[in-house]
Amino acid sequence: MGFYLVVFLGNRFFVGGDFNAKNTHWGSRLTTTKGRELLRAIQETRCEATSTEKPSYWPTDPGEILDLIDFFIIKNIPAQYLQIEESHDLNSDHTPIHLTLSENIIQKENNPVLVNRHTDWESFRQSLEE
Repeated sequence: MGFYLVVFLGNRFFVGGDFNAKNTHWGSRLTTTKGRELLRAIQETRCEATSTEKPSYWPTDPGEILDLIDFFIIKNIPAQYLQIEESHDLNSDHTPIHLTLSENIIQKENNPVLVNRHTDWESFRQSLEE
C-alpha cells in the first residue's frame, strides 16, 4: 500500500504518491495491467499524470529492477504553475518527490536540442567535408 497526499482547490486538485502502477505514459519502463487501468481512469476523468520522469523505486531485492511508480495526478492546474523535483533523502527504497504549486508561472530551463528550424544543414555539410 502506498502513501498518498490529496489536495483540493475548488474544481482543481492534485494527488501524489506511490501508486504501485507502472505505465510508460508517466515514465515507467513498462506498462502493467494496474498501470493501464489507472491511465484509463486518469484519461476518463480528464486528469493528467506528471512525474520527474526518473526512477523513484529502488528495490532492495537484486532480482527486481528500479522503476518509476511515484508521481502526481493533477486536474485543472496548468503545468507552468507546477514544478516536480526529486529529493535525495535516501531513507527509503523510494525517492521522495516534491511538487511546488505556484501562483506565478515557474520559469523552467529548456532541454538542450541539437537542431532547430534555423539549423543550416548546408553549412554543416561543408564544415564536415572540410
